[in-house]
Amino acid sequence: MPSLNSFDNTKIHYVYHKGKKGTIIFVHGWPHNHTVWDKEIKFFSKKDYCTIAPDLRGHGMSGKPIKLSAYKMENFAEDIHQIIIKNKIKNPILVGHSFGGMVLLKFAELFPSAAKCLILIDTTYENPLKDIPILKFFKLTNLTKHLLSHILEHKHLQNKHFKEIGCKKYFFRQPVIVLQRYA
Repeated sequence: MPSLNSFDNTKIHYVYHKGKKGTIIFVHGWPHNHTVWDKEIKFFSKKDYCTIAPDLRGHGMSGKPIKLSAYKMENFAEDIHQIIIKNKIKNPILVGHSFGGMVLLKFAELFPSAAKCLILIDTTYENPLKDIPILKFFKLTNLTKHLLSHILEHKHLQNKHFKEIGCKKYFFRQPVIVLQRYA
C-alpha cells in the first residue's frame, strides 16, 4: 500500500490501481477506511480506470495526529491534493461518502480547478468540527470526539440516525472540555 508524508508530515496511506482511463479517487466517511470502496475499486479497475482510495488522517493505516488542529477540513483536503500531486493526476473524478464528501467540498473550495467533478453521497455541507462540550470519561480519538459532539449538538441527526440510543442521557449541564472553533 503506497503512502506519502503530507504537508504536515502526517503519513497518509492509500490504495492505487493503475489503469489507462481517467482516475477516480474514492474518499471514505467517518469512521471507516479505504476498504469500504473495495467493490467500487474492483468494478472500475476491471474497466481499466485508475482508482485511488486513501485512508484519511486519523483512520485506517494513516497517521493519527495528537493535536486537534491537525483535523481541520483544510488538512484533510490538502492530503487529497498531495496524493494528486505525488501521482501527477490530471482532472480526477472525486467520489466522497458522508464525511468524505465534506472533505471534498473543502477540496473544491481550496483547489477549484484540480478535479474534473465531485460525486457526493449522503453528504452535508455543514462542518462538524465545532466548539461544543464533549462527554466526560470517554477515551476517544480527537476526530471521534469532534464527530460525536456534532451528533449530540444536532437533534435532527439524532432523530434521523440514532433514535435507539436516546442521546439526551449523554448531555451534561456543565461543559467538560470546550474545543476550538475551526472555520
